Amino acid sequence: MLKEPWCTYQVSDRTKIKIRDVLLDVRRVMVDGMPKYSINTDTQTTVLCSQDLRGEPTDHMHTKEELSRAVELRGMHCDAASADHSSYALEDGTRITIGIGQVDVSRTTLHDRRGDRICMLGRVPLIHVTPAP
Repeated sequence: MLKEPWCTYQVSDRTKIKIRDVLLDVRRVMVDGMPKYSINTDTQTTVLCSQDLRGEPTDHMHTKEELSRAVELRGMHCDAASADHSSYALEDGTRITIGIGQVDVSRTTLHDRRGDRICMLGRVPLIHVTPAP
């Protein structure tokens, strides 16, 4: 691992969202003499909402259905305050970078264990592999 920075996004309701993708596993296979990579990542997120949106903390693990029914604002505007990419160098010299593309934020009426609003996030990881020479 070379770096795994947090990308920070500022949502229109003053919520701050931090996201990073972490490389878990890479498998290389040769297809027609060319290396192909199967990459497994984990997305880590944290949501820090403004004080006026905080509520009663709960340890309840909400289902996807509960979250979908509780959405009050979809497609909220957000700006990237910092958006760097994670970088990895494999033993053979291959380099992998994982960036975060556009982030789609939907805020629910539900709260997490800290009392912050639960947001549903949609995003597409941007993965680039530079094979070793």
